[in-house]
Amino acid sequence: MERKERGDPSSRACSRFSGAVLGKHSLGVVALAALIGSLLPGLSIAQVFTEFSIPASAAIPPWDITPGPDGALWFTGRGGGGGVGRIATSGVINSFGDGFTSGIAAGSDGALWFGWGDGLEHYSIRRITTAGVISDFPIGGPTGGITAGPDGALWFTGGGDPIGRITTNGVITGFPGPTASQPTVIASGPDGALWFTEGAGLGLGNAIGRITTAGTITEFPLGSVWPESITAGPDGALWFTEYVSGAIGRITTDGVYKEFRIKFPGDYGHGPVGITVGPDGALWFTDDANAIGRITTAGVITEYKIPTARAIPRNIAAGSDGALWFTESGGNKIGRLAPPSPTSFYTVTPCRAVDTRNGVGALAGPSLVGGADRTFVLASQCGVPTSAKAVSVNVTVTRPTAAGDLRLYPAGNLAPQASVINYSTDQTRANNAVVTLGFYGDLVAHCDQPVGTAVDLIVDVNGYFQ
Repeated sequence: MERKERGDPSSRACSRFSGAVLGKHSLGVVALAALIGSLLPGLSIAQVFTEFSIPASAAIPPWDITPGPDGALWFTGRGGGGGVGRIATSGVINSFGDGFTSGIAAGSDGALWFGWGDGLEHYSIRRITTAGVISDFPIGGPTGGITAGPDGALWFTGGGDPIGRITTNGVITGFPGPTASQPTVIASGPDGALWFTEGAGLGLGNAIGRITTAGTITEFPLGSVWPESITAGPDGALWFTEYVSGAIGRITTDGVYKEFRIKFPGDYGHGPVGITVGPDGALWFTDDANAIGRITTAGVITEYKIPTARAIPRNIAAGSDGALWFTESGGNKIGRLAPPSPTSFYTVTPCRAVDTRNGVGALAGPSLVGGADRTFVLASQCGVPTSAKAVSVNVTVTRPTAAGDLRLYPAGNLAPQASVINYSTDQTRANNAVVTLGFYGDLVAHCDQPVGTAVDLIVDVNGYFQ
C-alpha cells in the first residue's frame, strides 16, 4: 500500500480490531508482529536499542556493516584510518589493520572483502579472514560499495573503473560505466545480475543501474532523488534509499519504479541511507532524522528514534542473533535494535482510562486541540501493569469542532501515518484498536485538526499484551 499524504484525514486507513480475544494466549514474535501490523499498520511493539561505543584505539568512524561468516558483524569506516572492525553479538569490539576503508561484504570463500586506501593515492581491495589475516590487491582508485556476486566473485563500485569485479584469488576486471554517473552501492539481484545506485553525492546519473556478469549495463533514470544504498527485497524487487527526496524506492527487475515517501510538508530532516532485509521479511533502513525505519513490502513505514542524539546512522545489517545492527558515525558507536519479545494477551474488565470531558487531570481534560500532542500514562491504570507493551482499547471521539483524525502511538517514537479514527464536525465515533505503549507505559494522542479547534477523547481498556 502506498503511503498517503499526511495532511488529509480522509486518506488514512482506520484499522479495526475485529473479534474478541479471550483469556491468555501465547503469541510468538512473528505472530504478535503480524497481529499488531494487521491492526495498526503504522505501529509496532516498541523496540529495544543497545549501543556499543567503539574503543578510541580502533579509530573507526563506522559506516558500512555486514554479517560475517563467524556470526559477528564486521564494519568499515570511510575515514579515521582505523581499518576494519568486528563486533560480536555480545558487544565485544576488535579492530584490524589501518588505513581508510569502505564497503564490506562476505565472500564465497568465507572471508570479508572491503575497499582500502592510505590517503596518499594508494588503493586496493583487501581480504580479511575471520582470524584477522589481511591480503592486499592493488586497484586504480577509491571504492564505494562491494557485494558478493552470483558468480562467486566480489563486485564493487569505483577502483579506477565505475564497476569492478575481483575473483576470490585476486583477478580484477574493470567495466566502463554508463553515461557520466557515479555508481555508489551495489547489490546482487534476484535475476542473476548486479544492481547499483548512481549519482549519490554528486547529483550525477540519478538512476538505478544493472550490470550482468558479462558486463552489459542497463540504466533506469529516477530524477533528482539521490539514490544511496540498495538491496534485494524478499518480494523479488530491488529496494533502495533516496536521500534527497526522503523516500524509499522499489524497482522491479523489468524497471517498474515506485516511491514511498517518508518526508512530508512540515516534517523535515528525513534522509534514508542504508537499507537491508530484516528477519521479519520487512526492509529496515537508517534515517538522518536520527531514527531506524522499517517498511513492509506493502509500503507501510514505521520509525524508531535512536537514543543517542545526532547519532548519524549510516548502514544497517541483520545479525545472526535476529536483531538489526547499524553504524553510528556521529556517535562512533555500533547500534543494535532488538526484535519484539514473545508476548501474551491478557483481558481486563472493560475500564475507562481516559475521558477529556471530565475536569482537568492527567487522564481527563482539557480537550485535545488541533495540531497538538497529548501524552497519557496508561500503566498502572485499569489493571494495566507497568510491564505491558501494548493495550487493546476502544477509542471514542465526541464533540469535534472540525473534521479530523487521531493518531495514537508509543511515547518516544515517531508519529505513524495510519490514524486510529477519522471523524467529521460534531460527529461522535468509536473504533477498536491495539496501541503500543512507550517505555513508561505511555501513549501519545496526536490530533489532526486545524489549529484552534478541539475534540474530546475517551479511551476504554479491555486488555493488554506483555
